Amino acid sequence: GNPKRDSFVSGYPLVIESMLNERLNTRLFNLVAAETDLPVRQMVNTSFHEYHSYGSQHLPEDTLIIQHSYTSEFISNHLDAEKDFMMQNFGIGCGI
Repeated sequence: GNPKRDSFVSGYPLVIESMLNERLNTRLFNLVAAETDLPVRQMVNTSFHEYHSYGSQHLPEDTLIIQHSYTSEFISNHLDAEKDFMMQNFGIGCGI
């Protein structure tokens, strides 16, 4: 098959991992946009670890985020504290 087309679900690109932060998430989506004009409608996060999933907060609201319920729960319970930790230790605009 065509490796570019094999990354599409229902005719739209499927992205795995939303990355750590807005900067990396934007870079990822720019790579997708270089391959297709179609929007990403589904994002799969394979882990609750921040470098896999915290970029989800920067996705358009109509993007379906597919992840284990524990991942969703962990992010809901820890994202704010981890943002505070990153800003305190690395500065605003760094990390998450």
